[in-house]
Amino acid sequence: MSKIKLLKRNYDCANKNAIRERIIEIIKTYDIKSILTLESKDFLFSNLLPDKKIIVFERDKDIFKDMKKNKPKNVNLYKGEISEYSNLNGQVDCVYLDFCTNFKGAERTLQELKEVINKSKLFGVTLCLWDAYAKSYGDYQFALLSKLQQIFNLKVLYGKGYKDSMSMITILFEVKK
Repeated sequence: MSKIKLLKRNYDCANKNAIRERIIEIIKTYDIKSILTLESKDFLFSNLLPDKKIIVFERDKDIFKDMKKNKPKNVNLYKGEISEYSNLNGQVDCVYLDFCTNFKGAERTLQELKEVINKSKLFGVTLCLWDAYAKSYGDYQFALLSKLQQIFNLKVLYGKGYKDSMSMITILFEVKK
């Protein structure tokens, strides 16, 4: 089995920062006290929300060690898969999953976090729009919205496609009760 070498990612870039800032603007308009998220090793998202309790999971042991050294006070950092949060019977106001994969690669995690997401107020997701995968779905962005809305009861608040190291999309939803 060959290993796929991942591209070195820069999470502190103009496109990503503009989207992150817009997501944070929207979060601040809701009564959000706690957020479950995937985070950059520099805590770019968490540092912009110092008054929120941020729950972060990191599966890579070396990155986890580095993150632990620089963790902001508002962050609870855990080693493991973010889907493990569903086993803790915890509840958060917002779930923001900034994946480095497409829907197919993220689907299992989304399914495992389904109950957590459905109990939250806001749900945000960033996914890759890998060309080969996207072509099999036609208009991938609409197919993606449809797939997410089949799993969750959502209202779109914000969406933005952009180019990073590859084509990406970020969507923020209000979770309908």
